[in-house]
Amino acid sequence: MGNALFLTVAIFGLLQSPAMQQESEIAALRKSLGIPAAVKITAARMTQLPGERPLKVYIDAGGDASAAREAYDYIQALNAKQDDQYGTIEVVAGAAAASLWLVQYEVPGTRRKEAGTSNSTATDPARGSGQAENITRAEVRGYILVSKPEGLEILSRYKKEVTLGDRHRELRAAFSKLLKEQAKSEIQ
Repeated sequence: MGNALFLTVAIFGLLQSPAMQQESEIAALRKSLGIPAAVKITAARMTQLPGERPLKVYIDAGGDASAAREAYDYIQALNAKQDDQYGTIEVVAGAAAASLWLVQYEVPGTRRKEAGTSNSTATDPARGSGQAENITRAEVRGYILVSKPEGLEILSRYKKEVTLGDRHRELRAAFSKLLKEQAKSEIQ
C-alpha cells in the first residue's frame, strides 16, 4: 500500500505542468513579499532594466542579513566607481519607491541539519581544516523584479541550496549577472 501511494505521488509530481509549478512558485513569492493577489506577477518578455536614473532598487532578503549586506555593498561599490554605464543606483527603504526589486527568501520547510563543515567554521591550526559540526542547510529562491504599472515582471530568478550562517552572495551575483547581460545587449 505504501509503495502504491509513493508511486501515485511520484507520478503526479511528474505530471504537474510547468504552468502549475510556476503558479505555485509565484504564490510562494507573493506570500513571502506580502503582495495581494490583485498585483500581477509575470515573467518578463524581455530582460530590460528600467531606464530611469537614478535606478531605484529595493532589497528584500527575507531576513538574511548576509544576502542583503552583500547586495547593498555591491551597489555601493558600483556607485563609488561613478560608472556611467549604470548611472547612480539608489537603494530605497520601501518597495513602492523602487523600480527594481532584489528579492531572496528561504523556502519554508526546506531546513535540515547535516554533519559537515561550513565556511564560517573555525579552522583548527593543528589539522589545517575546518572542524566538523552540525550545519543547517535550506533552499533559497531569488528574484529580480521590475515594477511596471500593470504589476511586477520577473527579469531573473534562481534557486540555490545554502548553508545558513555562511555569507550569501547569490542575490549579489544575480544582480551583477543581470547588469553585465544588460551592458552586453546595449553594445550589440
